[in-house]
Amino acid sequence: MTSFARRFSSGRRLPALIRVWCATLCPHVIGKGKDGAAKALSLQFAGETSSGSLPKGGEWRCMAVDEMLNVEVIAGDWHTLANHSRPQSCVKQVDVEVNY
Repeated sequence: MTSFARRFSSGRRLPALIRVWCATLCPHVIGKGKDGAAKALSLQFAGETSSGSLPKGGEWRCMAVDEMLNVEVIAGDWHTLANHSRPQSCVKQVDVEVNY
């Protein structure tokens, strides 16, 4: 299990700086992608995106953990969406998965 996965296995939300965007996320699946790099499937529900805005309720994001900077765990409500009708393909080797 990666140190990133251990930090967020308690089902907390987190703010993170991803590349140059400030985002607030709830990670749902953490592990390794098909390339072996650490990945997180997260619901981004606040902050900035490359496209400038998020849809109401947030948006699913597959993120490289190595691109996250200044990550901290904060208290607050858990965010998820009910629109995950197909299996996720972001994380191939799952370390932690939140029951959503």
